[in-house]
Amino acid sequence: LFVGVEERGNASQTQQGTVWFDDISVTTTALVNVIRRAGAPLRLYDASTGEAFVEGRDVEPIVDPLVYKDGHFDSFHAAPSVRVLAEGNRLEPRQRLRMDYYAVNPIFGSVVASCLLHEGIFAYMRQSTQAVANDFDWA
Repeated sequence: LFVGVEERGNASQTQQGTVWFDDISVTTTALVNVIRRAGAPLRLYDASTGEAFVEGRDVEPIVDPLVYKDGHFDSFHAAPSVRVLAEGNRLEPRQRLRMDYYAVNPIFGSVVASCLLHEGIFAYMRQSTQAVANDFDWA
């Protein structure tokens, strides 16, 4: 559980108080905001044997269509389903699977961090830095 504090406005106008949490529910949020790209692989495998299963052969491609919607990220939406392909899959009934995947975790509304493993991040950072340097009045 993460409880964050975001300060807004004048710091001299801060207030103190008490927060009470009651009837907390903890639920699984598997695959909410799952990221799918070359630098963030997803692995689906048998929990006891380690046998790997393949998207497109055993299950439909796994995506979260709500990972980024209307210009922001959102952690409060239904998790996507993993759908087993009707024919040709290698899964057995009641087989226990595990999944390793990458997901974003928005903070302060819809802010997410950049992945330093993504190949384009450093070019983006150079361009942004140069743009700020060009527009800043250094006098």
